[in-house]
Amino acid sequence: PSSSAASGNAPVSAAESSEPFSKEPSAESSDEENSEGPSEISDEASSEEESDVSDEMSEESEELGEETSEYVYEDVNFAVYQKINKDIYAWIRIPGTPIDYPILNRKGDNEYYLKRNYYRYADTRGSIFTEDYNNRDFNDPVTLIYGHNMSSGSMFGSIQKTYTKKSFMQSHKELQIILPDKTYTYEIFAAVPYSNIHLMYYYDFTNTYVFTEVMNDILSVRAMNAVVDKTVKVTPDDHIVILSTCLSGNGNQRYLLLAVRRDAE
Repeated sequence: PSSSAASGNAPVSAAESSEPFSKEPSAESSDEENSEGPSEISDEASSEEESDVSDEMSEESEELGEETSEYVYEDVNFAVYQKINKDIYAWIRIPGTPIDYPILNRKGDNEYYLKRNYYRYADTRGSIFTEDYNNRDFNDPVTLIYGHNMSSGSMFGSIQKTYTKKSFMQSHKELQIILPDKTYTYEIFAAVPYSNIHLMYYYDFTNTYVFTEVMNDILSVRAMNAVVDKTVKVTPDDHIVILSTCLSGNGNQRYLLLAVRRDAE
């Protein structure tokens, strides 16, 4: 995008820094190596409790990382999940893939879930989360959703492995954002490597010119691992979600999955 769309030279959030996710010794790791993560997280549970939760999450991640064409999804009971953590406000699901997770947002601390699971315990897998730049109703022109690129395929670790194939995108076009009172259905239309610039910080997507310029720039990416469905047209009147994770093999870029809202139930 042209520099006219950016505003100032303020520091970029850790969620979109050139090396956003730290790799630590773990049975499951992020594909981004030698990075500097956020400051150390204080323990919020006893070591025994944390170990139990970590084992549970590890087993879940291993199951989600398996290559399979059939996934079983349960109805989301927000009353139950919000008793666990009130920061859980939505759910993301891509049918036919392992992406089926709560979405969290910690008001006033955009880095909180980089290395915490939804129990709020320290966990290198982190959580799927949004930042305060976005509202929680998904009615912004663009909503950015973050997740680690885990080597097992959990979290957003399956995106680059699968959506670099045009045939996979064509057969897995649907994305769901589930809220307590409704479900939004989106159509996936692009998966591309892109700059690690903090999109929500530097660009005001309510400005139609900025929206158009940035979208055109993202969709013009030419790379072996870029897939764009040119039959899908988006405008500043649309509602877009962008899933953002680190790019395997290049710590200076992100891998983005874009989807446009089609209807609500």
